[in-house]
Amino acid sequence: AAVREYVARSRDKSDMDRTDLAKDKTGVFTGGYALNPINGKEVPIWIADYVLMTYGTGAIMAVPGGDERDHEFARKFGLPIVQVVKPLDAQAASALDIQKTPYAENGIAVNSSSEVLSIDGLETEAAKKKVVAWLEGAEAGHAHLRTLMERLAAVSDLARRHDRAGAELARARAGQADAGALR
Repeated sequence: AAVREYVARSRDKSDMDRTDLAKDKTGVFTGGYALNPINGKEVPIWIADYVLMTYGTGAIMAVPGGDERDHEFARKFGLPIVQVVKPLDAQAASALDIQKTPYAENGIAVNSSSEVLSIDGLETEAAKKKVVAWLEGAEAGHAHLRTLMERLAAVSDLARRHDRAGAELARARAGQADAGALR
C-alpha cells in the first residue's frame, strides 16, 4: 500500500521538481531485494522521486558513496554508505570521510572483493572492465555504452521538458495576475 501511495503522489512530478538539488529526498522501501551477483548480498530496493528515467538506461542503481543525491538519500533513510573508490592522492584519501561527503571521481577501488572477484587496488577504468568481463562470463550482465547521440538526445529532451514547464508556469502566473486585475 505504501509503495502504491508513493507512486501515485510522485507520478505527476516534473523532471524539474525531481532534479532540484535543494529538495528534500523522499522514498519508500518496496519490501524487495536484489541479489548482488558478485558478492551474493541482498540489496534493498527503494523507490525515490529524484530518479529520472531519462537518465542512463532506465535501470537505476544507487551509489551513495559516489553520488551526492544518492548520498543524501542514504543518510536520510539510514542506508549503508560504503566507500568503494578512494582518491588517487593519498592525502585526499586520508582526509575523506565517506559518511559525510561522497567521492564521485575516478580513483582506486576499495572494499570491493568477494569470493568470486576482487577489484581492490585497481584504478576505476580497469575495475569497470574487470567487473564487466566477470559479469559477461557468468552470464549475469553485459556492458551497455550510451552513445554520444543517445546522451545528447536525453539532455535535449530534458531541456524541452524544462522549457515547457517554465512556459506553463509563466502562463499560470500571467493568468493569476490577469484574474487579480479583474477583481
